[in-house]
Amino acid sequence: MLRSCLYEDYKAKLLDEAEYLFAKSRYEEEEGALQSCLDELFAQKHRLEATPQKPWPAALKKWRKSKTITTEMAAELIERVEIYGDKTVSICFRYRDEFENLLRQIEADGKAGSI
Repeated sequence: MLRSCLYEDYKAKLLDEAEYLFAKSRYEEEEGALQSCLDELFAQKHRLEATPQKPWPAALKKWRKSKTITTEMAAELIERVEIYGDKTVSICFRYRDEFENLLRQIEADGKAGSI
């Protein structure tokens, strides 16, 4: 669309040849960058669709607005609770590795997008 308008402006002598070629080059560069971005997004979508569905995103989403812990929530999200002799408590959550990987990926994507 922009390139055809650009050519029409050139034909109507609103742009000289140098201006036309410069603008055309810029549009082509921008188009290439956008196409690369689109290709990457399609590749990410394909990878996500090809990945077997995992239960942890649904479990986290299901309980994200809860203000209190229920027995059902604990059974779904907590793997084990360890109580030590010094009265300290350690809670080992299910899906912890997956959640940490997701956070790292989000952080990496955020840093890459800011470059």
